[in-house]
Amino acid sequence: MLIIRLTAKNLIVTTFSANVADCGLKAERRKSSTREIHEIELEDIIGLLDHLDQRCKLNAVQFVAVNLARLPKYGPEKINICCLADKQADMEVKLTGLYQQVEEFSQSKRQLRKLFNKNLMHFKHRSHSSR
Repeated sequence: MLIIRLTAKNLIVTTFSANVADCGLKAERRKSSTREIHEIELEDIIGLLDHLDQRCKLNAVQFVAVNLARLPKYGPEKINICCLADKQADMEVKLTGLYQQVEEFSQSKRQLRKLFNKNLMHFKHRSHSSR
């Protein structure tokens, strides 16, 4: 019984067999002592796609994401500025919350001060009256 492991690389080689016949990247790779097989195969896949793209064999192919959550939120050219914008938005939310807490604390402090002064006045009044 022959078992064929269908990988992304095998699928590309099978689908485009006529167009990659002259490409050395289609060969099966084995794990080396310094690199894992998935690292080697990933480089081969990128190389195969580059080989096909340079020969305009991918014009009719559309690549789509099955799971959008696995895609980066931003393209590589926008990552730095968009990450910065996201972090700034998060900081604004946190700062707004902190500002509200400080305002509530200040209001509570004012109320406590009024209550303390009122009680102090009441206490002073009672101590003067009791003399």
